[in-house]
Formats: sequence, structure tokens, C-alpha cells
Amino acid sequence: MRAAQRSLLITRRNGETTRLALEPGTYPVGRDEGNAIIIDHPSIAGRHCELSVFEDGGLLIRNLATVEETSIDGIPAGVAGLAPGQRLRLGEFDCWVVGPEGIHETEDAPDPTTASLIRTARAPLPAPQPAEAPGTPSEFWQTIPGALGYPVRGDGWIPLLLLVGFSQVPLLLPVAFSFTGIGLSFLIGAYLIQLAKAIVLGTADDPAAPFPSPDVSLHADDLKEAFLTLLTLALVCFGPAMATQWIRGSPAWLSPTLAAAGCLYFPMALLGVMVTEHFGALSPTFVLPSISRAPTAYALLALSFAALLLMGKLLPIVEGAMGMGAGVRLALSTGGTAAGFYLLFAWLRLLGLFYRHHRVPLGWGL
Repeated sequence: MRAAQRSLLITRRNGETTRLALEPGTYPVGRDEGNAIIIDHPSIAGRHCELSVFEDGGLLIRNLATVEETSIDGIPAGVAGLAPGQRLRLGEFDCWVVGPEGIHETEDAPDPTTASLIRTARAPLPAPQPAEAPGTPSEFWQTIPGALGYPVRGDGWIPLLLLVGFSQVPLLLPVAFSFTGIGLSFLIGAYLIQLAKAIVLGTADDPAAPFPSPDVSLHADDLKEAFLTLLTLALVCFGPAMATQWIRGSPAWLSPTLAAAGCLYFPMALLGVMVTEHFGALSPTFVLPSISRAPTAYALLALSFAALLLMGKLLPIVEGAMGMGAGVRLALSTGGTAAGFYLLFAWLRLLGLFYRHHRVPLGWGL
């Protein structure tokens, strides 16, 4: 369904403003004559950016400038969605998306009914290149059932067997070989975070792609970087909950509450670090506004992740309570671990689909 026509409101620091109608398509923006939107000003690059307008009303900005400023709400933009109410900064110009009814949900934008309109840009080209829209938020819910079958696509069974097998090795080693188990845990964590990134970003780019190749970098620097990423995520999201268990006199409810908060925080923090490749995505100023832009769909991710963690916690308790022999416990542990990794792969697929279908409202720079 095609949304009502939107416009781009462009204003200079002196308050002079112009409004440009936006039909679906791709608009090159810059100082050169070949652009669809021409802003003849020294703060604008010859080819500054591209603005893609989708049939559903969504907008995507792609930065082409190397020196001149392109940012959304003060955050430098590479490729990012432009949501209503966000300020797009191009050099010395501020831009907002507006509709037929006027300004959308922002107090900062000037009022086009009173601002002095000037012509700071020429009209768009007659036939801008059509833009290919990414998935929309409403379509995300339709992709959920297919995520459960994702781990058995392509070579998905290979990393599943590898992870299950190596996870059980420490259980079979005597205490004297405990350092071997620690080393294996390091490798499993480093391998898992690399595989997780391949699943999430691969799904976001192409939902029809099969399970990624199980190949993984074994270079020491790559393994350390992957393990550091996993460790940092764990400490930021669940460190407070773990710390309260070692503090005498802390209320009994505090640790579970902090653990629940960590489950809510973790999926968006993980997605942000994978997409931006920057630990700044762990900041509450990044995570919390992102959650607020897609709360319903994100609640599904957080709850399903909490269920995965709970399943991992309950399995050892069940094994101990039933008083089974070593062989039966190993078989139960192996089956539970396999189910856990299978569901984890499906959850990572869901995380990638979430990003693909909410890329525009999230509005991240890549």
C-alpha cells in the first residue's frame, strides 16, 4: 500500500526554508549539477548523499561525502533509516521529513506555514531511479514460523554437531585436565560469536540465503576479538546480576531483577555491536531509544532469549534432582545441549529478520 506523499523540509541556520515533494525513488543530493536535489553551498559535497524514498513512506539515507557532515540526530550516518521526527544534518542545513499534515512529532523543526521559503535546491530529476524497499515491520511477524526450520538449511547441521560435541568434552575430562576444558570454552565462545554475526547479518542482507558456511577464522587476533566481544556483552548485560550474588546482604529479589533487565537489554546490544562494529552500541543512549522504536517485536526477541537462558539453567537442576547414572546424564546433557544450540540458531535468525524489517525505524548508521 502506498503511503501519502511526504516532503523534505530543508532549512538553513538563518531560518530560510524550502519544501521539496518526495515521490518514491532515489534522489542524489549534492552541489553538482547532475544531482536530483542540488544544494549550492560550500558545506555540501559535490555528491553528498542519496535519499531513497520507498512506496510505504520509509526513507533511507546513504552518505557519499568524505569530509562534509551527514548525521541523523547528531550521530554520523553511513547508511541509515530516516524516521519521522529525526533531524538530518547535511553540512550547514537541517532537514526533516514532513507529510501533508505538517511536521511529524518534533518540536525542533521550523513551521513551514510561517518560515520564509527560499529555493536552496532545484527540483528532483523527472525520473529518479526506483528504490528497492527493505522488509517492513508488519511483515516481520509473517517470517517467524520459518525461523524454526532455519538451522537445518544448508550446512546448519555441521556447526550444530561441532558445538554439541566440543561442549560435552569438558564433562568427560578428569579434573587434572580442567585447563583443556577452559581452552575449549574459549574456542566455543569465539566460534559462536563469529557464527552468530554471520547468521544475523546474512539474514538481514538476504533472507533467502541458506545457513552460512561453518568456516571460521582461527587467527589468534580474530579469536581474541570475538571472545572479547562476547565477554564484554556478558559483563555489560549480566555483570550486575552476577555481582549481587557475591555481595552480602543484598535483597533476594535484586539478582533476578537485574538478570531480567539483562535479558531485555542483551538482544539489542548484541545486534547493535554486530551491525555497527563498535562497542558504543552497548551504551544505554543507543540501546534504550532503539528498543522504544520497535517495542512489540523486540519484546518477542527478549522473551524468547530469556526462555533460552532459563532452559540452560534448568537442565543441570533436572539432571541432579533425578539421580541418574553418568551415562544417562551425559545422554540427557547432550540432547539438551543440541536442542539449546538449535533454538539459539533459530533465535539468531529471528534477530536478523528483526533488523531487516525494522532497519528504517531503528535509523542506525552502518
